[in-house]
Amino acid sequence: MKKIIIITIVLLISGVGIYIYTSPTAYDSLHNYFEKIKEEYEEHSWDIDFTQNDLESSQQESKSTESPSKNSTQQTPKKSVQRIATKNKYFSNVPLPVGKMNIAWSFASQGRIVGSPIFDRGRIVFSSLDENIYSLSAQNGQKIWSRSLGSGSKSTPAIANDIVYIGCNDHYLYALRANNGKPLWRFKSSGKITAPATCFRDQVFIGSHDNYFYCLDAKTGKGKWRWKTGGIISSGASVNSKFVYIASEDFHIYALDRLTGKVQWRFAAKDKIKGAPILYKNLLFFTSEDQHLYCIDSRTGKLIWMFICEGEIVSAPTLSRNIIYVSSLDYHLYAIGKNGGLKWKFKADGPLLASPAVTKDFICFSTKRGGIYFVDRSGKEFNKFHIGKTIESSPFLYKNTTYFTSHDRNVYAIR
Repeated sequence: MKKIIIITIVLLISGVGIYIYTSPTAYDSLHNYFEKIKEEYEEHSWDIDFTQNDLESSQQESKSTESPSKNSTQQTPKKSVQRIATKNKYFSNVPLPVGKMNIAWSFASQGRIVGSPIFDRGRIVFSSLDENIYSLSAQNGQKIWSRSLGSGSKSTPAIANDIVYIGCNDHYLYALRANNGKPLWRFKSSGKITAPATCFRDQVFIGSHDNYFYCLDAKTGKGKWRWKTGGIISSGASVNSKFVYIASEDFHIYALDRLTGKVQWRFAAKDKIKGAPILYKNLLFFTSEDQHLYCIDSRTGKLIWMFICEGEIVSAPTLSRNIIYVSSLDYHLYAIGKNGGLKWKFKADGPLLASPAVTKDFICFSTKRGGIYFVDRSGKEFNKFHIGKTIESSPFLYKNTTYFTSHDRNVYAIR
């Protein structure tokens, strides 16, 4: 009887395998599914191996005091959570761009572009101050769709579950269909929205210049809760199963209960915080205009270490392989070790306004003077591209192409 059952199972598996292999539709669907899982995993695999000693003091403190997140475990985002649940700009499977780089294509909008482009299944999506949001073919830059928003946007779009979320200067957060730009809903705050949305499960989080941080229903746009800080919120958030971490220009980082918005703890820097906090396990990294990179315990808000740069910092750090990369207005890109020590710094041609993009082999970043730099992991420059106009956004890397936007109203693809 056991042999019959085993033979039956083998025949069924073989039949399914033959069907998938011979059916292009089934094969492509399965292939795309596993490729998506692979990309999700690799994009969150930052290979940071912070040792237990790094957290020894904070762990002792958390044992002696009851923490709101005690014994909690951080869950890996599921399919319903898109890649920006934590905004770390790490990219995998990107080849080294050697040799002279050229413009593969460019697309001109009618207004200045401040936010970063994002990639979604072969499409580049970005917003412009010409009051439109665009979706282009990543391959050739041809317009797939555009949608008038009625107001300009300085925000970077977010995409989750085939929905594009974009904040605008008219105080609205818009939700659009990713495949055609069809409006689904909009939510109005009391101030302009320049921060990108952050999505987790059935929630959308957004900060506004009205000092409030909002939690919305991702499908309907209805408000679930809001919490007021002492300053405008111009950056995205990081979130896990229990808490959402936000930065405000009132000099504070806040940990809020994800379901209720109740504040769990707050940490004070010495100046405005304009970059999103980056969460990794029990560590939270963020920068401030006070020139510091901070590492704090995400459960308690206790300081672990801090590193001081030579200039103000207005963007989020990027984490990869035991190194934290920081862009500064002092013209330098900093590489900082897991214990807060400087590994190296690289001087560019101008202030660095945006987070660097990092791969396993190199770092790519932009400057206010229109430079796109490529440096290896030892901090040595091996390639550079110059557009001549201010770049305020982070580059996006995909395969052999680098995408970026500029104040000259264009989005570029170079390779």
